[in-house]
Amino acid sequence: MAVASRDLGTADQEHSMRSRLAETRTWLEARPHTLDALAVLLVVGGAALRIYRSTALSLWLDEGFTVLFARLPWDSVLGLHGAYELRPPLYFALVKGVSLLLPEVVAGRYLSVFAGTATLAVLYLLVVRIAGRPAALVACLVMAVSPLAVWYSQEARPYAVTGLAVSLTYLALVSFYGRPRTRWALAYGMALASAVYLDYSAFFALAPQLVLLPFVVYRHQRRAISIIVAGFAAAVAYVPWLPNVVGTVRAFGNQPASYLEATPTSISGSLLSIAGLGGQGIYFGSTEASPWERWGTLDPVLGALAIAAITLGGIALAKRRFGLALACGLSLGTVVAGVILSQLSPGFAPRTVSYAVLGWAILLGAAAGGGSMSIPRRVTGWVVVAAMVVVSLASLQAVYHGDKQHWNDWAAGVAEAAAFGFPVVTFPGIAPTFLDVYQPRSLAGPNLALGDAPDLTALGSFVNGERAVWVASFDIASGASIDPFLRAAGLERVTRQEYFWGLSLNLYVRSGVTLGRPLTVNTEFTQSTGGTSGWDLAPGMSSVQPGVRGPELTLSNAGGTDASAVLVTTGAPRRLYSLTFEARSRLSSGVMRAFLICAGGGSFRNVAPDGAGASVPAGPIWQTLTFSAFCPDGTDQIRIDLRNAGVGALDLRGVRLYEAALP
Repeated sequence: MAVASRDLGTADQEHSMRSRLAETRTWLEARPHTLDALAVLLVVGGAALRIYRSTALSLWLDEGFTVLFARLPWDSVLGLHGAYELRPPLYFALVKGVSLLLPEVVAGRYLSVFAGTATLAVLYLLVVRIAGRPAALVACLVMAVSPLAVWYSQEARPYAVTGLAVSLTYLALVSFYGRPRTRWALAYGMALASAVYLDYSAFFALAPQLVLLPFVVYRHQRRAISIIVAGFAAAVAYVPWLPNVVGTVRAFGNQPASYLEATPTSISGSLLSIAGLGGQGIYFGSTEASPWERWGTLDPVLGALAIAAITLGGIALAKRRFGLALACGLSLGTVVAGVILSQLSPGFAPRTVSYAVLGWAILLGAAAGGGSMSIPRRVTGWVVVAAMVVVSLASLQAVYHGDKQHWNDWAAGVAEAAAFGFPVVTFPGIAPTFLDVYQPRSLAGPNLALGDAPDLTALGSFVNGERAVWVASFDIASGASIDPFLRAAGLERVTRQEYFWGLSLNLYVRSGVTLGRPLTVNTEFTQSTGGTSGWDLAPGMSSVQPGVRGPELTLSNAGGTDASAVLVTTGAPRRLYSLTFEARSRLSSGVMRAFLICAGGGSFRNVAPDGAGASVPAGPIWQTLTFSAFCPDGTDQIRIDLRNAGVGALDLRGVRLYEAALP
């Protein structure tokens, strides 16, 4: 009897809880305006997440092409003269339109911010129709904090805008499924045509609609003709662009390998990115690790949470077959379509399947707020979705610490370098666009813009007879021939300033040429000389003896601590310093390391030629080394640091230092 009483008590508690849940749901559904108001707050919050730091980073390589193509004349940017990029033309036309109102450096990014924010509103309306307002609220929250969605809502590329068009096609399709109205058919056709004219990756997210359209036809039969006609009209509108699609497929299909291939690594990385778990190094680089990388021991738990969320969402939508097919199609179907279509033309990456976040958000929304489930399943759904939102926020924090190429810093460096009056070579073809965006009219003197496949004949004519030349470039494989060509032409690289992610500024000087005025340097290697700091020589490891061309300093090292010779003299910012000397290495192991350092405020501002220093191979022949450093603001000292970092003897002579100031 006691056991039976306990069972009855438990049953009463569960019944009471079910009643309270039902009452709560009824109360919420009876107040749609309250939920709609909460949805507006979520959209505003999602907009804030997308606006935050949206312009903090420099444009990167691909975003530079967005600016370049948006600068084309209207007839060209609309694609009336054929393809000018391996993408459809509509996105670049939209950016061009926004550029009439906003500076072009932010136009593309703010267009993405708007599109990413509008997608939240469309998603809410979509989920309301298939799973109710509570589920729609949760889905909107998941999408708002999705790190993948936020990242591409801050980038001047077509993915956020395409995502908006894709979401509109699904909203129109679902609305037509509920009430077959001509206006929804028209909206579907227009959104469909827009999506495929925005980016080819739209096909990945639209392919699952081939499964959804039979649901519509089966339910509405002859009344479904209007939406079929609308889809057919969108296909007809795309026919003029099909030759360009074929050309793109052939261009990518003929490549032996591509970073856009669908591999196990790229597929798994994309799934982690869609779920908000990872993506580090796949679609963003950051100084802060995402949860998948940071909490490696919890990866099985995070994976189980994601699977549980999908399962619970599927269960909640089980009685709504159309809604279940839509959610699965938008999530998993988009990824599968991406994998299949990438076999024809490589195009698989987190950004091209980022539209799957819409389906992921729908499933999580249903898991927490959709359908009628048992109390344990409902509570589990709340816990799982809350955990996934927390993980997404942690990933979003890592995204906000992400970085892109520093074309803005590169352009500032090139502008300063050009002021010295030496000719400037830029590479690749997109480089002048970044210069014009960040430092307009900075190349008033002689300059040569090399294309993506550098014309070495033109380069040879340009540098012929020049004492020095700057090469400002993005270090990609097709530019590897520039350095050996210039060296063969008698120009040696004397300084290299590197910027984040492969950008560099290099100064090449013709052999035997010195730049600027000579500074007083203690070439005698005495430890005190009038008006100039003397050399700080390693005690017991250095000796000075006369030579044919003047005093020679020998640094001897038996191993262990480096034998060094350091000279410090006064320096100034925004000046180019060049160091030249001769060295002979008699080392049995290790290397010589030589540096020219701009210092100030107790720290090094610039180190030339790089962190490893300059060196020469061991042998009996004296060799000349020349390298330069452009000193930034804050410089007040120049430090010459020559050291024996090996075993054996190192001979040095003829140290000279030159200073070139801006005109």
